[in-house]
Amino acid sequence: MKVVLKSDPDLDFFIGFLGGEEIPTKQDWFVQMVGYKFTKVEEDGTETEMDDFDFYFKRKTGNNLKKFSDTFKAQIQENLKTGHPYKKPEKLEVIISVSMDEERLENVDVDNLAKTILDCFKGLVFEDDSQVVSLIVSKDINGFYPINGLLVGIRRLSNKQSWTGGMKLAYLEELKE
Repeated sequence: MKVVLKSDPDLDFFIGFLGGEEIPTKQDWFVQMVGYKFTKVEEDGTETEMDDFDFYFKRKTGNNLKKFSDTFKAQIQENLKTGHPYKKPEKLEVIISVSMDEERLENVDVDNLAKTILDCFKGLVFEDDSQVVSLIVSKDINGFYPINGLLVGIRRLSNKQSWTGGMKLAYLEELKE
């Protein structure tokens, strides 16, 4: 079977890949120390149990984040169009979809994935991630074919409404006395 990946025509920039390594985050560099008790010993010998804190240690697993960032930035550069980077004050909407295995889905935070990915676009597709006024991020298990993947679409909002525009989470209602 042959398939072709087509982007939504309403996107101003689209990039992605299927297969390869999982998307790393800074979160992956640290692991929480569970089951340990820490005691702080002052110079005068006073001991204080440190049980109100979460302690983490940094893993020595190489720099997967830098490798991902360098590879993805190169892919982004190959797909740049005239007009990039989008200049301030242009407002942008970014849609990110990350596919992964079930274990990764349960252990990685969606906001950390988004930050890793947005950092790759900075200076290439847009000047600064402060231009992003709408961010839609999802992480899921790829149901079609169980592989790691990343799809990112960017929409310029200068002449369009956000895909979430008009959605109201709450509203004010005047009270009648």
